[in-house]
Amino acid sequence: TPTIGGQQYRVHTFTSTGNSTFTLSSTVSCDVLVIGGGGGGGSDHGGGGGSGRHLYSTSFSVSAGAYTVTVGAGGVIGGTGRSSDGYGRDGDSSVFSTLTAVGGGGGGCLSVKPGRSGASGGGGGIYNGAGGAGTVHFDGGRAGTQSPRYGGGGGGGSGSAGDDASAESTTGGGDGGNGTSNNITGTSVTRAAGGGGSYGTTGDYQTGGGGRGFFFSDPQPGTANTGSGGGGGGSVEAGAAGG
Repeated sequence: TPTIGGQQYRVHTFTSTGNSTFTLSSTVSCDVLVIGGGGGGGSDHGGGGGSGRHLYSTSFSVSAGAYTVTVGAGGVIGGTGRSSDGYGRDGDSSVFSTLTAVGGGGGGCLSVKPGRSGASGGGGGIYNGAGGAGTVHFDGGRAGTQSPRYGGGGGGGSGSAGDDASAESTTGGGDGGNGTSNNITGTSVTRAAGGGGSYGTTGDYQTGGGGRGFFFSDPQPGTANTGSGGGGGGSVEAGAAGG
């Protein structure tokens, strides 16, 4: 029950993947934040996963009754190594009443280079894979163009596009796009960031919940309950799951 701007609120938070029920005994006006699942990172020099939609509605009227609350899962990883199914999977949609937040696009890989389209697009896989289109937020970044420029593109975030991989070195994977801050719980938290492309080392995806891409260590998943994208995998490593 935080006090925000002199007004006391009661906060109800749903984080379990799948369906829950929320019951109201009277009509109320709510602020509602709904976030789709983040996309999974691509394997084999893969791109970062795109963020799910960050949907914030203020003064949303909800009548008395029972409502199904759906929390979308983050996109899972594809095949490992140089598999034809090594692209990251898309995140699932989250739903409350008439508000739907679609999931983020999965990252591309060596065998399926383009990042996938989603609320924010997934980053492209090695050898010039294009970033996926963001349908409500931002696009994913493009991967490196040729050997030895192995970096994957960064996944798009709810606040900015994913970065293209550097054309200069093997350590130039694209950073994930920025997330969006919100203080609905009484404390400002940044969520729905893109995942980093493989060989990416810095970027807002770290503070916004997005997973870091492979950089001689395992790629990191998107932080749970943020809708952020997972990091892209390395030469034979699988990407990481979305949040």
